[in-house]
Amino acid sequence: MATNRPEDHPALFAPRRGARILLADDDEELRTLLAVILHGEGYEVQTAPGGVGFLRLLGCIALDGSPSDGVDLLITELDMPSRASLELISALREAQGSTPAILMSNRPDSEVSAAASKLQVPHLVKPFALEAFTRTVGGVLMARAAGGEAPAPRVPRCA
Repeated sequence: MATNRPEDHPALFAPRRGARILLADDDEELRTLLAVILHGEGYEVQTAPGGVGFLRLLGCIALDGSPSDGVDLLITELDMPSRASLELISALREAQGSTPAILMSNRPDSEVSAAASKLQVPHLVKPFALEAFTRTVGGVLMARAAGGEAPAPRVPRCA
């Protein structure tokens, strides 16, 4: 009998080790902590302190002119200097709709939740439990894998 328990489908429910994650947050302490945790989980993590740095980083790993090629997951703070995260996610979805994202914010209001829902991205309200964060990351990556998407192609880092 088929079930949806992780122990019955280890390949499907295993975290996507080696997945490339881009993490943007203007809070340096949190950005560093989350990057260390993700790295410890086996992910390749690149970070940016804000929207402009995030776009530069995406441009650095671009492949065939699509800014989100080579990226398996985008994690971004809602309110960062110089570029709004909802705008970033929308622009990236227009460029390549398949790159999943997670939105973090200090605001639990319904407007933010509605915007995140419209973009079909999980919304984590700070402060959040680190276990909830890693579970959300793993869940998003597993959903992508279950949808039949191959890991993003790897391209060299910017010098």
